[in-house]
Amino acid sequence: MAVKFSHVDFTYAPKSPFQFDALHDINLVIKDESFTAVIGHTGSGKSTLIQHINALLIPTSGVVQIEDSLILPTKKKKYLRRIKRKLKNKKVKAEQKERLAFLQSIVLAHKTYKVKELRKKVGVVFQFPEYQLFEETVIKDVAFGPRNFGVSAADASLLAKEALTMVGINESFYARSPFELSGGEKRRVAIAGILALKPEILVLDEPTAGLDPLSAAQMMETFAKIHKNGTTIVLVTHDMDLVLRYASDVVVMKDGKILEETTPVKLFADVKEEYSLEVPTFYAVMQELVKRGCPLDISKINNVSDLAKMLKSLKEKV
Repeated sequence: MAVKFSHVDFTYAPKSPFQFDALHDINLVIKDESFTAVIGHTGSGKSTLIQHINALLIPTSGVVQIEDSLILPTKKKKYLRRIKRKLKNKKVKAEQKERLAFLQSIVLAHKTYKVKELRKKVGVVFQFPEYQLFEETVIKDVAFGPRNFGVSAADASLLAKEALTMVGINESFYARSPFELSGGEKRRVAIAGILALKPEILVLDEPTAGLDPLSAAQMMETFAKIHKNGTTIVLVTHDMDLVLRYASDVVVMKDGKILEETTPVKLFADVKEEYSLEVPTFYAVMQELVKRGCPLDISKINNVSDLAKMLKSLKEKV
């Protein structure tokens, strides 16, 4: 499932003393089956952006398109009337009218999503998903989502077990209270609860925050396997090593705007000062090897294993 943002603005607490414009004219396509990283400094609008993908937040203006359906600022007919009024307003500038006409064409051509249907297709893993645990046993907690969407108890249990296996939780945990687990185990159970719904898009907001390095690596490898099975993944992170290793595409944000859409290799080959990004240590090492005369093809390397194989290949040619 592809995701498309068209002229999306979002304002927190509009028409109040606390009004804050968090997103400004966002135009973005997240490709189907991509692994897209959304990066930028704190306050750049990353989390606000991703919460629009399953309608936790809805646009103040503009539209978000998931596959062939839309998330709109208000009901379809009301939004079309709003656009029509502005198009007739002589005070509205020609550039803005062109934008409104484009949005009108999109809204007329597509249906709108039912929120429940959308949230089955788009799963969101928040920064500390373990805070979402609430059932008395692990298996009941993970099965809750499918049951809430009308799946039978037996089938929900099967989906829960499959999801728990996927995140490395075995049957010895099924009857335990989720509140008795370690922090890492709670994180895995909470993520299993989202995976049990078999989402077509999985949105990850700093999923490795607070985890030790080994647990973080295992978690990311789980997401990589899910991605290989065809799930579109959107990752918000400050960890540039994760971006280099796992992402196929990168969206750079600052002050609620998109500065660039690129790939990890292109991004780190020429990091712009305004981005305030740190080049991953692994990438910096490869750049240094190239500077010292080692003919590496950096575009084909994103992990230690690939680097080792290429170095061995080069040595054999000498």
